[in-house]
Amino acid sequence: VIALRRNTAVPFPVRLRLLFRDNTTQDVTMPVEVWSRGERIEAVVDVKAPVIGARLWPEGIVPDWNATNDAWGTPVPVPLTPMATTGGLSGDIGGRPLP
Repeated sequence: VIALRRNTAVPFPVRLRLLFRDNTTQDVTMPVEVWSRGERIEAVVDVKAPVIGARLWPEGIVPDWNATNDAWGTPVPVPLTPMATTGGLSGDIGGRPLP
């Protein structure tokens, strides 16, 4: 059973990467509509072995003000990409170019 809680007013579809002891992974996705049930959801997911870690949005592309609550156990590391480190912003803000 996977239990998740939404901590913001903006719902996102769920993308979750599960990590197994043998370092293989399994991705789980759920549509944004799962949040219509409330701020907390539980889902039963078939897995091949015991899960040792999990990470929400493993690609690091979802803007998140508190990424520390996106992982459990020994999660798969988030790749460091421009999207993950800058929020994917480009162009000008307030007439000034972004650094």
